[in-house]
Amino acid sequence: MQLTSAVYLLIEGAATDVSPIIKAVTDPFSLLALIVLVLGLIATKWVPRKQDGKAGPQIVALSILVVSLLAIALNVMRYINTAKPSVEAVQRPLSITINITSDKKTLKPTVVPFQVGGGQVNFGCEESAHPAVTYTVPNGARDVTAEAEWRNTDHAKGQTQFATVAGQTVIASGTITGPDRNWVGKCAASGRGELVLKGTYTIDQEKEPVQVVNTVAGFIAAGKEETFVIPGVAGSSATRCRIVVSSVAGEIASATVPLNSKVGVEKAKFDGPIKATWAKGKLTVAVD
Repeated sequence: MQLTSAVYLLIEGAATDVSPIIKAVTDPFSLLALIVLVLGLIATKWVPRKQDGKAGPQIVALSILVVSLLAIALNVMRYINTAKPSVEAVQRPLSITINITSDKKTLKPTVVPFQVGGGQVNFGCEESAHPAVTYTVPNGARDVTAEAEWRNTDHAKGQTQFATVAGQTVIASGTITGPDRNWVGKCAASGRGELVLKGTYTIDQEKEPVQVVNTVAGFIAAGKEETFVIPGVAGSSATRCRIVVSSVAGEIASATVPLNSKVGVEKAKFDGPIKATWAKGKLTVAVD
């Protein structure tokens, strides 16, 4: 009976604020404990005591009540503990995005004309001249065309000419013949002419470079260095680098730095909220 009175006192003298108990009901087990608690209270209060002085039903109800109180108390403690903020927040790694901008060379097929003269040749009556003219096309030239012709001819009885291409060398050859002598064997005038070689070839010439952006993404911890390998783009040279560091809340630091690899300098170092060193395709980054 003293135990029953103690439980009644505990229940009747408890604080009226039962919000922690209600909030502790977060799963089926705590809900079942609350239901059993209520039923145990009803049973303890309303089950009559036997006349022979035995309190069997009340003891059973009281046992249910005590177990239910214990279950509710454990759930209340769990709610209180989980509601407390963590003393040490877990530090999440920062995300980092690296954009390397490069100037990529572009080539455009271009048809280039050429022309070269062999200089004037002189010849007499019934004489012939056999000049030759050569021209060398640059490396990488293709689709070479060639033609030979005589120009500025005078007192020529006849001429022939032809052009050939042998590898990178273009050759023009020709023959020009002077007039016949007169009936008394004299030459009225000497002749002249110039053999000219002309033609075209196709070659790839550089246009304005096209900017190419190469992106690398990863994670970095504050206060630690990380090295990122930036894949190169064939036929290009890095000109600038942009680094953006973000947390779950958004961007926290960024930096844009020019790189001077065009003039043969492949190292660039910059400090600030972001510290980084660029050398030969590798970027070492640290975030304060």
